[in-house]
Amino acid sequence: MLPQAVSDIRAVLAKPGCTWQEFWNVAQEYEVIKSDYLAELTTQETDLITALQNASSQPGTIGVGSIVAHADPYRTLYVARGEFTNRGKG
Repeated sequence: MLPQAVSDIRAVLAKPGCTWQEFWNVAQEYEVIKSDYLAELTTQETDLITALQNASSQPGTIGVGSIVAHADPYRTLYVARGEFTNRGKG
């Protein structure tokens, strides 16, 4: 079960634009062996999990190292300039 859990979790983390929800959909299947699979992941992978979780609790916040979805209308500006300006209503 552990090798399959690590494989499934690595596969979802490797997807471009992976979200917390996508990770959580896979990870909750292996919640009973969480400490075991976390021990098998690299530091970069566990850091990504932490970043995804933090981003999910702060929607709309883009900072250094944030993942910007290709569907985000401001993505081109963010990639080109390294900055994000929200000019939405409100």
